[in-house]
This record gives sequence, structure tokens and C-alpha cells, in this order.
Amino acid sequence: MKATIEQISLLCVVGQVLAFSGCYNCATSLRKTMAEYKVEKWVCSDFVPGSRLVVRDNDGAIRICADDGTECRVTGTVFVHAPAKREAREIGEQVQIAAERNDGVLIVTVKKPPMSQKHRFVSVDLDILLPRQAHVECETSFGRITLTGIEGDVEASTEFGRILCEHTRGALDVQTEFGRVIGREIVSDHLVASSQKGSEDIVCADSCPPEIVADVSTEWGKICFQAPPHYQGALDLDSDLGSVKLRTSADVRGTITRRNVSGRIGSGEGSVRLFTNLGSVTLR
Repeated sequence: MKATIEQISLLCVVGQVLAFSGCYNCATSLRKTMAEYKVEKWVCSDFVPGSRLVVRDNDGAIRICADDGTECRVTGTVFVHAPAKREAREIGEQVQIAAERNDGVLIVTVKKPPMSQKHRFVSVDLDILLPRQAHVECETSFGRITLTGIEGDVEASTEFGRILCEHTRGALDVQTEFGRVIGREIVSDHLVASSQKGSEDIVCADSCPPEIVADVSTEWGKICFQAPPHYQGALDLDSDLGSVKLRTSADVRGTITRRNVSGRIGSGEGSVRLFTNLGSVTLR
């Protein structure tokens, strides 16, 4: 009976995640379909490698990719919905993408004109190219965040949407309230990833420091974490309602149960904590 309850609960998690994905896709598609006016705007600024980029996008997706240039190039796709096309155009023409420097920090913001909130909205998707050696801080209220090739520290947050990090090299601190967290070929000595409702799938690169400190948590969803090949340090894997799986050939010393692993691999100073309230936890 207990096993049946757990299986039903896990099926509910899967259903919730699939429903969320469908809701997000429907919501973003609906916004773009409803838009009475669409326009692209650009801004470009010099960017000193090793400096910080801060992105404040009120509403919309953020995609940041690294290249070998010396500039920060921002493309904003503006979607405007209003009761009339003429009004939508007037609103869209007043939307500005700004890149302003403050104490060595480049701040990218979306500036919208005053308008009634009734039957009107402005959503801006940002596509940003900048040098690889950059520290990035970005947030949005509604939209996915994608970060590729960044070789500095990253902080990213969204209320509604997936966060995807690929080939990043630096400390990571990412959080979403409703959405998945995905990491591919991550090189980091300090990683924090959290989601309220969404799964997390993170793969560390072979060159990732063996004593990584990682804290990965979600309220509803499964966690799959691939540690560096020669990870050395403490383990704390826990699922309130689900299972914990070890798919590693490393010698794990400590307490191992169906729902919890508390122990160590080797004698290093690393730390890996994986926690979910409802879902499975897998360490590879």
C-alpha cells in the first residue's frame, strides 16, 4: 500500500511537470500571438573582459551567449498587446533597451512607457552577446534564461521559466520558482541551484574541480546530478517522498538507505547536497 501511494505521488509529480511545461509553452505562444505590434531594437556597448553585466528584464526571456568579441551586443524583441494596433505601435515605439555603465558595471534594462495595465502588456525577449570573461547577474519575472559559454560567476533567477546553463566556468547561483534547471558541461567550484516546482538535471564537466561545493534542491521534482569524475567530499542526498539512487563506482562510506545517503567519498573538502520533497534523487 505504501509503495502504491509513493508511485501515485511520483506520477503526480510527472503530471505537474508536464502540465507546467505545457502551460509555459501555451502562455508564451499566446503572448506572442496576441501581440498587436512586434519590433526589434538593438543597443551595443564596449565591454571590458572580466567586468560584470547586470540584466534587469521586467518580463521576457533572456539568452546570453559568450563570444570572442570586445562588445556587449543586445537585441530586444518587443511584443506589445493593446486594444488597438495603433496604440500598440505607439507603445512599442516608446520601449527602450538601455545599456548604461555604473562603477564599471554594465546594466541592461528595459524601459517601458507609462500605460494602463488593463488589456495591455509589453514583453521583451533579450538576446545578448558578450566576451567570455564576464560575470553575469540577470533576472526576469516571466521567461526562460539561457546562459552559454560564460567564464565568470553567474547569478540568474526567474519566477516562471526554465534555466539552462551550458559550458559555464565559474560559480553558479540559479533559481526558478516554476521551471526546470538544466546544466551541461559545468565547471564550477561552487554551485547553488533551486526550484520550487521543477526537475533539475546537472552534469559537471570532466575538468570540474573534484572538491566542488554543490547545493541542489527542489520542492516538487526529480534531481539528477553528475558529479566530477574524481569527486572528493561529503554527500547528503535526501528525498522525503521518493528514492535515492547511487549510480557511481566510487566508494561511498556512510549511511545509505532508500531515501537518504549521508556519508563521504574520499577525504576531500567537497560537499554535494541534493534534496527534494517529492521526487527521486540520482547521483551519477
